[in-house]
Order: sequence, then C-alpha cells, then structure tokens
Amino acid sequence: MPTTFGLSFAAVDILSEGLQLNCRVYPFTIPSFGEFAEDRVRIAGAIRDDLINRGLADHQGLGPEVTAALRLFNDYQVAVAVMGDVDGGKKVYARGAVTARRGMVVVQDDQLLKFEMIRPEGLARSIAALLPPLKAGPGQSVTVTRPKAQPVRVDDEQGGFRQPIARPTQTANPAQMRGAEEMLRRKRLGSGHFVVTGRDRNGHVIQAPGLGWIDTDAGRYLVQSIDQDDVEGGTFFPADSARMIHQLNELLKSVS
Repeated sequence: MPTTFGLSFAAVDILSEGLQLNCRVYPFTIPSFGEFAEDRVRIAGAIRDDLINRGLADHQGLGPEVTAALRLFNDYQVAVAVMGDVDGGKKVYARGAVTARRGMVVVQDDQLLKFEMIRPEGLARSIAALLPPLKAGPGQSVTVTRPKAQPVRVDDEQGGFRQPIARPTQTANPAQMRGAEEMLRRKRLGSGHFVVTGRDRNGHVIQAPGLGWIDTDAGRYLVQSIDQDDVEGGTFFPADSARMIHQLNELLKSVS
C-alpha cells in the first residue's frame, strides 16, 4: 500500500459517508456529489473501480492506509490546519493530523486531496515543509498588545437604565509598535495562518492561540496571537524553518 496517494473531492465525499465520517474539516470545503441516491451509487461505482485500478482498494473494500487516513479527519489527538498563500499568490490549503501511532498530511490541489502518511512525531516538520524555505527576517521579537474592551455599566440619566460601555483602549509601547510596523511595511510575498487543535479524553476540541506567518522580501516572520483575559494582540518575530517547527511543536504540546 503506498504511503502517498490522491483522492478526488468526489471520492472523499463518497468514502467518508460510507465510513460515517465528517470530511468537511477546516480548511477544506468538500461539496456533496450526486443530487439523487442513484447518482451517488453510480459515482461510488466509478470511484471503486478507480481505486482498485490504483491499488488503493480491492473487491472486499478500501485499503487500510486509505481508511486510516480518512479516519484521521475526525479521530486524531492533535492536528494543524494551514491556509494562506506563498510565492506571490499560490494558495495553500492543508491539514495534518496524528494519533500516537500514525499520522497524515493532506494538501489540496484544485479538486484533489493529496495524502501523505507520516510519523506522528514529524507533524510540525511536515507542516513547515509546506511553505517555501525562507531565511528569518531582520529585526527582533516585538510584542504589541492592548487591553480588551471591558463593559462598564453606568446609569442612564433618563430613568436609571443601565447600559454597557467600553473602557477606552490604551496604545501599545511606541518602540514595540514601530518594530511591528517596520516588519509589516516590507514587500509581502505571502502570508497565512495555522490552526492548532487537540482533543481531550472526552473528545472535546481544544484550540491553541493562533499562529500566522508573513513572508517578505527580507525574510519570514511569525505572528503569535495573544488572547488573555485582559489583553489581546500578538508577538512578531523573525523565523526560519527551524524556528517555525519549534513554535508549532510548542503549540502542539499545549493542546496534547
């Protein structure tokens, strides 16, 4: 059984229904194929024949690697979704997911999903490899935050009605703000974000703080979101591939 294979959107839709899985997971948008039941039966037959011809199934059913890969859409311990653009506009839609024993990375290519089975400990490295290699941009780490708007209840003069108003926001540290602005002023080659999630023992999804990337003509920067009870914002810092892998691994640990 190959460790890499491709499935059309139609195949993912039909096979997921047969396995009672939800294939519509971020960042993919998989349509439903076949308006009527007989249409889906016909499509399923064509998909079965194609998979058998490619060695991904036999007359008894799907190959184990295909089944395992599709199940990882839903049954995972940690996952990373990727959406953005690279190389001046090329879109990237991808998702990696692992359990303790197996893992996969799947990348969208038009109406095709390309699956690659990976070792679980290699998830962060495999995700980082989806972006073109780029040196870290110049500069140092800067953090820009502001207090969250906190409702304050005041009495309305026309009858004691109490309504929420927001506290005035405060500006970030000027030096930190200038550092972030300098990074953002550079010519942009690409940008996007990662969504890191995990599942607890009860199956509830836990989401890590957001992580974004900005590719510029001077190099790459990561943006780590900050979302605390009283402040919001982000930390901007130069990052090469090794730093990106490290940051992804830290987020994966936080939801494990």
